[in-house]
Amino acid sequence: MRSSLALIALVVLVAARASAQEDARGFDEVRRFATEEATQGVAVDERHFYAISNRRIGKYEKDTGRRVGGWDGPADGPINSS
Repeated sequence: MRSSLALIALVVLVAARASAQEDARGFDEVRRFATEEATQGVAVDERHFYAISNRRIGKYEKDTGRRVGGWDGPADGPINSS
């Protein structure tokens, strides 16, 4: 009985700590850039972010938001957006 109560107390403490850590993680918005492509998602690497739509990917500098490259897939290409 005592070990069951200790186990329950441990589970409650671990859950409370995990919940507190989740709340503390959050995020701070640093910059916001408007892009033509970001209708589906965004990916990032060390220096760039990639705005993604159904058939386009735009490559942008993280610091300035300047478009430095991209990819456009043809409407009749292998990417199916439906």
